[in-house]
Amino acid sequence: MLIKLDMKNSFSQIIHLVKLQHALFALPFTLSSMFLAAQGFPSTKITILIIIAFMSARSFGMAMNRLIDKEIDAKNPRTEHRLMASGQLSTKKLVPYLILFCALFATSCYYLNPLAFKLVPISLFIMILYPICKKFTVFAHTILGVILAIAPIGAWVAVKNEIEIVPILIGLGILFWVNGFDIIYAIQDEDFDKKNSLYSIPSKFGKEKSLIIASMLHAIVPVFFYLAGYIQGLGLYFQATLILISSLLIYEHILVHKGYQKNISLAFFKLNSSISLLFLSGIICEVFL
Repeated sequence: MLIKLDMKNSFSQIIHLVKLQHALFALPFTLSSMFLAAQGFPSTKITILIIIAFMSARSFGMAMNRLIDKEIDAKNPRTEHRLMASGQLSTKKLVPYLILFCALFATSCYYLNPLAFKLVPISLFIMILYPICKKFTVFAHTILGVILAIAPIGAWVAVKNEIEIVPILIGLGILFWVNGFDIIYAIQDEDFDKKNSLYSIPSKFGKEKSLIIASMLHAIVPVFFYLAGYIQGLGLYFQATLILISSLLIYEHILVHKGYQKNISLAFFKLNSSISLLFLSGIICEVFL
C-alpha cells in the first residue's frame, strides 16, 4: 500500500514538474505541421504516435532541465520552491521517468518511419544541451528556440518521411519567437545570473538592451511564417492569422515596457500560448474549410 501511494505521489510530482500547461507553446505548431504535411488528418496511428512522441520528448526535456538545474534553482528565490530544487522530488525517483520518456519517444519514432527514428539522438542531445549552455554561453535562449523549432519539423517528418522547406521556415519562426520571449522572461533573473556567473542576454546586456534585442527577434517571426504560408499556397485565413499574431507580439512588448514585473506572467504565458493557438486556428481553417 505504501509503495502504491509513493508511486502515485511521485507520478503527480512528475506531472507538476514537466508543466503540461506549457505544452501550449509547441503542441499547436506540431499539430499545424501535421495537418499541412497530410493536407488533412493523417492516419489515426500516425496522429497518436506524433502526440506520444511530442509529449514524451517534451517531458524528457523538462525533467532533464530540472535535474541539471536543481542546484542553481535552489539558490534562486524565484525557483527555490521547484520540486527538484527543494528536495521534494529526488533524483532516484526522477531517473525511471527520464528513462520512460526517452523510451516512449524513441519507440514512437521507430514506429513512425526510419527518418524520424534516425533523428531521435539529435533531438535528445539538444534537449540535454540547453540547461548546460547556461553555464558557458548567452545563446542558451537560442538553443531553447531550436528545441521548440524541432516540433513542427518532426511532425512533418512523421507524416512524409522527409524534411522540406515549409516546416523549416515554420521552425525558424518559432526559433526567433521563443528566443525573444525567453530573453524577456530571463530579465527576472538578471541580478541572480550576474552573481552566479550564469550566461544570459539580460545578464550581459541589461534589461533595456535585452528588450530591444527581443523586439528585433520578434519582428522577424511573421516573415518566416509568411514565407512558409506563401510556399505552401496558404490564403486569406492564414494571412489574417499572421496579422493577429503580429499584433499580439507588439502588444507583448508594450506590456513589458509599461510594467515588467506586473505584466510578465500575462506576456509570457497567456499571450505566447495565444500565438501558437492562433497559428493552429489559421492552419485548420486553411486545410479543412
